Order: sequence, then structure tokens, then C-alpha cells
Amino acid sequence: MPQRCAFWSARRTLILADLHLGKTNALRARGSRLPASLPQRLLDRQLDHLDQAIRLTRAERVLIVGDLLHAGIGLDAPLVDAVARRFARWRARIELIPGNHDRAIDAVAQRWGIRVLPTALVDGPFAFAHNPVDAPPGVFTWAGHVHPVLAMHSGADSARLPCFHLSDGLGLLPAFSTFTGGSPVRPAAADRVFAIVDNRVRQLLGPATDPPPQA
Repeated sequence: MPQRCAFWSARRTLILADLHLGKTNALRARGSRLPASLPQRLLDRQLDHLDQAIRLTRAERVLIVGDLLHAGIGLDAPLVDAVARRFARWRARIELIPGNHDRAIDAVAQRWGIRVLPTALVDGPFAFAHNPVDAPPGVFTWAGHVHPVLAMHSGADSARLPCFHLSDGLGLLPAFSTFTGGSPVRPAAADRVFAIVDNRVRQLLGPATDPPPQA
């Protein structure tokens, strides 16, 4: 999905990773001179995108594959309250596979109504893990952590497009956050890379195929 999510229709599950909520708050708390209005603007944008994805898919479950949070220092009262209000509006249940940035999740899990899952989850034909190294053997795994982007160059122009990178046994999700870095993919010949371009998901690398699987 162009909202940087995957939708598993058989389970009515929206799958995403790496929201890094509170990142700008954390940076400001550590002395960064970011504009004071930026944290709320970015938070509203992220929650609006997630709201849109839930409404479009009518998802009954939102599965966050790690790094819902950025750092405990970024959990100020306005952010905690804003997320609690938005999450309470959604009928979808929210589940989290904790990532390396989610060390403070216990401080907000109950307030936000989040069910915290194990580090790796096997559900039907798929597994889900924040870090690809935690993927269980023999099961196609959806993971986050890497923030895959497709780096493209044409003359003096360049672009870094968030993408879904599908390889043998592994699907890497793009970072849901737009305020984060990315790791350029280096796909093998048989891999498929679906980039988000002009609010559409397009296959730009790999063997011709149907649209990316809906998890």
C-alpha cells in the first residue's frame, strides 16, 4: 500500500513497521534546534496516514512489526494523550512485536490499548519479526528495522524511494515514518522491489509479477 503498509486480507490485518513515534521530541529534548511545531505536525501526519489505511482496508487488526516508539525521552504528555485519543477511535485491535527502540513501551501499552507480543510471531503461513535476524527458519517472514529504500540516479537527479523488498523467505517493510533514514536495497536477481512512487506502489526491480502480495 502507498501508506507504507501491507494488508493481509485473510486475517483483516494491517502490517507496518518503524513508526518511531516521538523521534522529534527526543531530538529536541537532546538539544536539537528543530522547530517547536514539528513534533505535533509529524505526529498528526503519521496518525492521519494510519487512519486512512485502516479506513481503506477496514482492518480489524493492526500489527506493528517493531519500533512503534523512538525513545522514552520522546514520550511527553501531549504525544501520549494524542496517540491515546486516536487509538481509542479505531475499532481495530493493535498489537506490537517490540523492536529495539521500544524499550519504554510498558509506560504506554495499557494507556494506548496495545497488546505486546513476543519478539517473533508465527501466524498461519507467515512469521513476523522486527529484526530480520530473528526470523524463524522455514517460514516466510515479514520484518522491519532496515528501512529499505531504492536509490535511483539519473544524471544530476537522484531519489530515495521507500520500498518493499521481497527476497527468498523474507519481506522487508518500508519505514512507516517519513522522518527517518533508509538503507539502500541491494537485491539479488530473483528479488522483487516494489517502490512507492507518486502515491502508488510500483514494481521497479525483479522478475515481472503480479502486484506485491497482501501479506
